[in-house]
Amino acid sequence: EWVPDRCLIVGRMPGLDGYEFLKRLREGSRTSSVPVLMLSARAGDYAAVEGLEAGADDYLVKPFAARELVARVRANLELARMRVETALRAAEAARLAELERIKSEFLNLASHEMRGPISVLRGYLGMIADGSLGELPTAVIGVLPILSAKVDRMNQLVSQMLEAARLEDGKLAFARDPLDVRAVVESAVSLIRPLLLG
Repeated sequence: EWVPDRCLIVGRMPGLDGYEFLKRLREGSRTSSVPVLMLSARAGDYAAVEGLEAGADDYLVKPFAARELVARVRANLELARMRVETALRAAEAARLAELERIKSEFLNLASHEMRGPISVLRGYLGMIADGSLGELPTAVIGVLPILSAKVDRMNQLVSQMLEAARLEDGKLAFARDPLDVRAVVESAVSLIRPLLLG
């Protein structure tokens, strides 16, 4: 279905009144943002206000110069372009916000779901280490430190995922401790001085 990129409407027309036509144009989902310039023989502030309140973007009183009409049409086309760009930016911002929400929910869910199996693994590794499961082959006992380190690393990653999710949700509080800048500088100088003098 064709949609005009601009409309020139005469305020008073036989048959379908210009104001009624404008009302229908603004009610249409595909035509609501079409720039409209209303032309009318009715002069005065009240007539212009009535046209603008009806939904026109601009109001031009007859008679008018051709150059003024062209300038007004150009201005209205620029207005339409800005409307489209604003709507696209708003839609993109909404899409990004939704993606951020989904990512945050996934991080929360995944990290909580992984905590359970990690706890079970830690429990079994502890039972193996203290002999609760009976005597095991030397080869199995030899790999226990490696398995334990891997489980600890998984737990660390899960904690980082939770922190990232809380940070994005604004639920992570930062400690604001005072910093002794002089002590930090003196420490840095004491570390670097031997390298410079060496």
